[in-house]
Amino acid sequence: MNPSPDTTPKRSGETRPPPDDHFLDAELRRLPSLKAPATLIPRVLGRLQAARPWWQCSWFVWPVAARLTSALTMLSLMGLVVFLDHRFALTGSLPEAWQNFSLPELLQQWLAPITHLGQAPLGVLQSYGISLTHLLAVVTALYLATIGLGTAWFHLAAAERTRARRR
Repeated sequence: MNPSPDTTPKRSGETRPPPDDHFLDAELRRLPSLKAPATLIPRVLGRLQAARPWWQCSWFVWPVAARLTSALTMLSLMGLVVFLDHRFALTGSLPEAWQNFSLPELLQQWLAPITHLGQAPLGVLQSYGISLTHLLAVVTALYLATIGLGTAWFHLAAAERTRARRR
C-alpha cells in the first residue's frame, strides 16, 4: 500500500484516497494480455548488438587489423614468457635471464626445429624424384577440383530444392 495518502483534489475540493493494492492487482488482471510482434526481439537484439563497441563483441567480429595485432601481441607475450621461463630454469635468477636475452638467439632456437621439420618432407620427396613445383601443382589441381565438385553438387542440390518448391 502507498504509505502517503493522495491529496490531489478531486472535483470540488475533495481528496481521493490512495488506490488499494488488491484493487490495482484485480484491474491489471482484467486487462487483456498483449502479444509482442515476432520481429520485436530480433530488432531489439540487433540494435543492442549494433550499439556495442567492437572491442566488446566477439573476437571474430573485430576488425582484421585488431585481430592480427591482438594475436601477434598474445603470441609474442607467450613466447617471451616461455623463453624467460626456460632461461630462468637455466640461470636460477630472473635478472640474469633477462640480461642474457637476445632476440636473434631466440629466433634461431625457435626456428631450428621448424626448419628441420620442413627439410624432412622435402628430402622424402627428392628421394622419390618429385620436385616441390610438381607437388604444388598437384595440390593446387586437387584443391580446384574439390571446389569445382562442391560447387556442382551445391547447384544440383539447390536446383532440386527449387523444383520441389515449385510443385
